[in-house]
Amino acid sequence: MVNNQQYQSIKHSNHIEHKIRVILVDDHEIARQGLRNILSSASDIQVIGEAANFEQMMDLLNDTIADVALIDIQIPGKNGIELAKELQIYFPQMATLLITGYQSNLYVAEALNCGIPGLITKDSRQGLIINAVRVAANGGSVWENAVLSETIKSMTRLCEAQYSMRTYSGNSQFQQEKKVLLSSKQLELIKLVACGLTNKQIGSKMGYSEATVKKYLSVLMYLLGVSKRTQVGIMATHFDINQ
Repeated sequence: MVNNQQYQSIKHSNHIEHKIRVILVDDHEIARQGLRNILSSASDIQVIGEAANFEQMMDLLNDTIADVALIDIQIPGKNGIELAKELQIYFPQMATLLITGYQSNLYVAEALNCGIPGLITKDSRQGLIINAVRVAANGGSVWENAVLSETIKSMTRLCEAQYSMRTYSGNSQFQQEKKVLLSSKQLELIKLVACGLTNKQIGSKMGYSEATVKKYLSVLMYLLGVSKRTQVGIMATHFDINQ
């Protein structure tokens, strides 16, 4: 593994050459190829390696060092946020930038809370992706306005609704209004809990780790104003979620 002294030497060399060294972490080869083509069009950026999962990425970082890791938010074994948090511990000098093919307000909120420098979508303009890498490499943060704005609006609506959720929890009409405030992933989580699945089984179906399911379930219970797992399952009936 590259030590800190070696990192500083390599980074100093990169600074002289004006090259930002990037690794791509995505389990879809076509997605990596598209990102590689975009970044290769910038004269100051060099893609030095690619990985399809956590193990490949760690093997890559044992032999080289990067200024920026561009990580898909959904990869086998660990989601991008979990991976980015580990990289912040083991490779604090390297910036981590998340990229996703879809928007999830929970992912964005968690990424912000973890201090991850930024999150962009795969359908972003080429110039935005290139500039996002440059900003992250220089210690800045990059959040697409549309992504951040929608997340703030969504979380604000949920916060404003919490009092009403607890006050009118027995009102069937308001139960349906609560349903509208929840994402499709949260509704799916309610359905799987109602089916009696364990966190590990839910993770397998939804593509999350067991720890991530536990975290998202805690958030969901808070938003619903309940304190027990069985109460989450009961919500499937209130929300008329077909099992």
